[in-house]
Formats: sequence, structure tokens, C-alpha cells
Amino acid sequence: MSSYDNSYWQDRNVMRLMPAIVANEIPPWTEAGWSDLFPGGNLGAYVAAQNAYFHRPLNAPVRPGDRVTGRYQAIVGPWEHQENVDGPTLRAIRLAWFDTWLKGARTGMADTRTPLHLFENGANRWVDLAAWPPSPKTGTFHLGGDHALSPRRPAGTDTDTLSWAPASPTTTLTYTGAPLAHAAVLDGPSDVTVYARSSSTDVQLTATLNAIAPDGTLTRYAEGVLIGSQRRLDPRTSWYGADHALLQPSHPFTEASRQPVTPGVTTRYDIALLANFALLPAGTIGLSANTPSFINVPLADPGIFRASRTDWGPSS
Repeated sequence: MSSYDNSYWQDRNVMRLMPAIVANEIPPWTEAGWSDLFPGGNLGAYVAAQNAYFHRPLNAPVRPGDRVTGRYQAIVGPWEHQENVDGPTLRAIRLAWFDTWLKGARTGMADTRTPLHLFENGANRWVDLAAWPPSPKTGTFHLGGDHALSPRRPAGTDTDTLSWAPASPTTTLTYTGAPLAHAAVLDGPSDVTVYARSSSTDVQLTATLNAIAPDGTLTRYAEGVLIGSQRRLDPRTSWYGADHALLQPSHPFTEASRQPVTPGVTTRYDIALLANFALLPAGTIGLSANTPSFINVPLADPGIFRASRTDWGPSS
């Protein structure tokens, strides 16, 4: 076994296995929680299954308008790992799924045009979708020397300095944006791009995306981490939003892709933040990160989403 993404891990990668699963006519239903470690894997399996069935590139996003099938469905709720798995609602859904595909029962599940079922955090409702991410709309926020988040590129250049240490208020740089004029939906993965100089041959960078309500309540919506020597970007499997804004950086994480950091040289790092689906009320977006430069965030108009008519599980 190795810490690199070698043949051991690739042989167990469900996305790579999905063409065989589809070819064997196995209809998977997957479940995860937004507070779990694995919502990205769950959503990745959904994307890979739909793409494999319709002969699209496995790692490509399912875009609005792409064909989907009810044979492959996924659900992500507001849960921790394995929370509510044995609850009555999810148990009934799984039984209906088995009735559909093992007994040939006409439950209607196979006919859906929206096989992705997501709990919208903040709005406290379920939404049925087909595409992931649902919208290509992207917001880019630049980070300035005054620790501000702004949609405008800074006129000059500035730097912030940190010493490597366990995360704490004194070892974290926080950047805060102006209040959002209108509510928006965070609907997918995000990217934080960092230009940094290191004094060593490697560096560890972490980033957290928070929403700060008008009353000061802080809610964490996404976080990510990157080892500097594994910064190589694969543009073929990375996801991009509007205006080719990077939304989900893909890193090979192989031994061959390792690139030692050159001390004292400004280097670009793209940190992938885990996906979320959350209503951000008019208020403030804050970002806590180590030496960031800008962040690309998927921000959609809340009006394009409609509440599901189905209760897909408990809301807490």
C-alpha cells in the first residue's frame, strides 16, 4: 500500500469501475451526508454512472441538459457518516429501489428525470436535480492585502506571512467580503488558488469557506487541503465553470506527479474544497485560508431550484 494514488487505489476507485458496473446492468443507489467525509465520492459515483451509461467522459460534470437515467441515483442529506442509514425513511426508499430493479415493480423510481436528491442546507428542504453541478454560474473573489474578499482584482500586489503551525486564530489568515446584496446558492465544489513562497521544499495549505450571517453566526460550508509537492493540475479531469473559472481542481496524487517546492519561488497552488449545496442568505461570505490569492465559488440564483415533493429523509 502507498500514500500515492497508485494501482492499489485505482483498482478500488468506484469511478474507474463504473463502466463495468453499467455494462453488467447493476443499478446502484448511493447515500451520503454533507457532514460526512464522502459526499464528493458519492456525487462522483453518480456523475460517473450517468456518464458511463451515455458514453460521455467519466470525469466530466453532468451539465444542464445532459441526458440522465433513473437507473443511477444518489442522495446527500444533512447527516454525519452513516447517520440515519437505518432510519425508516431511507429503509423504505431502499426497499422500493430493490422492488423496482429486482422484482420489476412499477414504483416510478426508474422513470424520474431528476435522479439526484440533495438536501439544500440553509433552506432546509430537499431538491431533485439531474445535473451536477446544477449551474455553471461562478463567482470569483480576489483576496487583498487588507484581508478583504472582493469581486474586483486588486490594483497592486501585497503579501501576507504565516509560519507553519497547527491551525489556530493566530496561525490563520481570514478574508471577509462585503455583504451579499441578494441570496445565492452554493451549488457544487469550489477552488481556492494560492500564490505563495515557501522557505522549505514542501508546504501544507488549508482553506475553509464560511458564511457569516448578519447576526454574526458563522457556518462552515467547505474546506480543503493540499500538499505543495502534489500541486500538479490535470486540466483534462478538472471542472470549470463560467468564463473557464476553475471549480474543481484535479490532482493526480501519483509518485510521478510529485514536484518538490522550490524555496523562495512564488508558486501557484489550487486547493479543492469539498462540494456543498447551500442557500447563502444576503449577508457576508468569509474565507479562512493560508496565504490565498483568489477563490472561485459556484453561486446560482435560488430561483432556479424547486423543492422536492418527496421526503428523502430526516432533516437533521
